Amino acid sequence: MKIDNSNTEIIPSPQNISIYAKDTITLPQSSHISFINIKPDLRITTAAKQLCEDLKNNHNCNWSISYSEGYKSAISAAINKNLRIQEYKISSKISTNQTLINIEAGSIASICFAIQTIRQLIMQYGLILPSLQIQDFPEIPVRAYSYDVSRGRVPKLSWLKTLVDQLSLYKYNQLQLYVEHVIDLDDTIESWIGHSPLTCSEIIDLDEYCYARGIELVPTLATFGHMYEILRSNSYKQLGEFPDQSERPFSFVERMMHHTLNPTNPNTIPFISKRIKDYASLFKSNKFNIGADETFDLGCGESKNVAEKIGVANLYLSYIKKLCEKLHELDLQPIMYADIAIKHPELLADIPKNVIFANWDYSANMNENNIKLIKSQNRDQYVCPGTQSWNRLIPDFDSAINNISKTCEYGHKNHVLGFLLTDWGDYGHINDPILSLPYVIISSEYAWKSNNIAKKDLINKVSNVFANRTNSNLLNIIKQASHAQAFSWSDAVQFKELEYNNENIANEDVLFSLGYPKNTSLEQARRRFLNEREAQILNAKEYNRTLSECSKSIYDINAYSENIKCENINKDFISTSILNIQGQQLLNQLGLYILNQRFTIAEAKSFKTNLNEWFTQYQNRWESIGKTADLYRIREVLDWYIKRLGL
Repeated sequence: MKIDNSNTEIIPSPQNISIYAKDTITLPQSSHISFINIKPDLRITTAAKQLCEDLKNNHNCNWSISYSEGYKSAISAAINKNLRIQEYKISSKISTNQTLINIEAGSIASICFAIQTIRQLIMQYGLILPSLQIQDFPEIPVRAYSYDVSRGRVPKLSWLKTLVDQLSLYKYNQLQLYVEHVIDLDDTIESWIGHSPLTCSEIIDLDEYCYARGIELVPTLATFGHMYEILRSNSYKQLGEFPDQSERPFSFVERMMHHTLNPTNPNTIPFISKRIKDYASLFKSNKFNIGADETFDLGCGESKNVAEKIGVANLYLSYIKKLCEKLHELDLQPIMYADIAIKHPELLADIPKNVIFANWDYSANMNENNIKLIKSQNRDQYVCPGTQSWNRLIPDFDSAINNISKTCEYGHKNHVLGFLLTDWGDYGHINDPILSLPYVIISSEYAWKSNNIAKKDLINKVSNVFANRTNSNLLNIIKQASHAQAFSWSDAVQFKELEYNNENIANEDVLFSLGYPKNTSLEQARRRFLNEREAQILNAKEYNRTLSECSKSIYDINAYSENIKCENINKDFISTSILNIQGQQLLNQLGLYILNQRFTIAEAKSFKTNLNEWFTQYQNRWESIGKTADLYRIREVLDWYIKRLGL
């Protein structure tokens, strides 16, 4: 007799699962996980160790691992070559020979998936598991996560390993770390000195850690656009489209808009080729993401004359071909972002055939036109939604869910090679990476299969993950908080940077980003900026009441979870959610002040005290998972506003 499978909180949910009423199995306190007719492999050994550790830590069990049939094992696994590479089957039943759970898998990778499924079952049911049968496989072969480590935050290796553990639990098989300058390669020391870079030894360590957990760590390196810090250095400023602008003061806005390499400079390809070679040597992967997105300045500066002769599109294509030739020499398969090629679809046919296009679109109402365009060329592609967390203390919940679900829907429909969830750090990376984890988990569901569970049920499932299965409403509270943003971090940065270098003149880059005329004065720009946001900012007091209610609700969840054994990641998510809600309340207050200029002296002093206390907690959280890096730039923005308060 079957029971309702909807109560089973496996994420991603299996393609087929049958659970039988009344029949249960009880895992013993001591037993083995045996791999039959399989040579020892680090990946399945690691997955099995994770399971053994779960049993030890949560249930005081003493289990071990065997690659032999000589043990009576409660769990046994074997390869079935008739199954697909990423397919597995699990069967659990009462048995007289002590084997309670049987795994059949098409490969080492799918054995790991099966073990992660069993781990999740034990997390939900404990040692008394239902009798069940599972047949499962992913419909999108590559499920990847891209994490920005270049725009302010540089994670500690310990946090990256925590992230990898989460990715493996939810059956991701690829991780990309987006790097512009923060890797300690000798030739760009001017760019990373003082920015707490990732070290080459850390990358090698992480690569090993990823491999052991079935994750391919793919090098990702800016090689065309987004070369901000490198093109601000004395050694390499001449390689940019606008070398004369290298001395401009730092700007969060500007770093997102400019700093494209000049492909006509004869030193550009040798520089980038060496950089690719040096970085690629740290990885096992045979893939390399060259970026090549948002080349805003191409053909506008030093390369303008050539661009006028052959066209910007052909100039772009020529450079990409040269990069691909270098990758071919290194036996590396290129991955590149598709935004420029899509704007010039005539390029697609001439870009080397082995290129994988990372096709991003972060719109909540995206359509499938660009996905269909690349498919029409019979090209491999990863579809790339976003966590919608950048420039915000609280990710945009609805936009993220809608963007992820639509991207995956169109990805399945067009039979794409991969799914790549992107998580950026624009404007100093104020967003805490742990608050992106719900979208990582939700994405694993949408990317795994086309026949998904209902959105409401999925959100409840993921809520239970972070509330240690004590509350299915947590993400709905986060959703509510994400709607209560009267004045965003992006607003705070743009308003500050409307003034160029404290010179009482308008910053043309910010004017451009806001869509304002180039000749707009600073006073006019600020007035327009506030007028456009007035209705939203005036909601600040109401929004802050909502945020206070959200904080209280999350505190209640946290208080309950304190009474049970709760994983650190759950506690960190809850505490960070509260911290960032408090930060948003302060930003909302700041917006009201900027709009009305009505803080009393007492209110201003109280705001300064609260802001400083909040930042101390924010700094502690930042440094618990990341290096110091560019945290000071966030502090500089806050200090600018404190100065405006006259304090």
